[in-house]
Amino acid sequence: MGRALPTVNTAQRPPLILIADDTDVSRALLRRMLVRTGFRTLLAEDGAHAIALAEKRRPNMLLLDLRLTDIDGSAVLSHLRDTFDAVTLPIIMVSAEHDGEVIAACLGLGANDFVTKPIHFPTLRARMETHLRVQAARAALGDLPEILPPSAHASAGFAPQRP
Repeated sequence: MGRALPTVNTAQRPPLILIADDTDVSRALLRRMLVRTGFRTLLAEDGAHAIALAEKRRPNMLLLDLRLTDIDGSAVLSHLRDTFDAVTLPIIMVSAEHDGEVIAACLGLGANDFVTKPIHFPTLRARMETHLRVQAARAALGDLPEILPPSAHASAGFAPQRP
């Protein structure tokens, strides 16, 4: 019998995760697993919709399929990296692609991480939590400007983003 999955701390508003995948079954499976563990979700069936939702709703994270029907996931990644840094919007690529060159290329374009299908949910969850903790740490630093000067934020890679 499998272990119960841990849930998100709901004392604060649960993180909003954008799931971009052109396969209905993949979107539904990811959504179900994330909702069961306390996340809020948004769904995008293609790259254009993912870009629009990311820019309008500003999710805490994007789970992005590499192979989308309209715009390749790497093009979506590149477009979003022009607007969001890797802490403001962590992007985890999710794909059946196992080619190391493709994975390295995505990471080089600015993906925070890469998870292969079939997805091992506890691994995905652990990776998500790692990136969300970095995001929370930067937010905490942003609340303490009198303690650390802006130059310290920038040199540590945590410079607060202005809207």
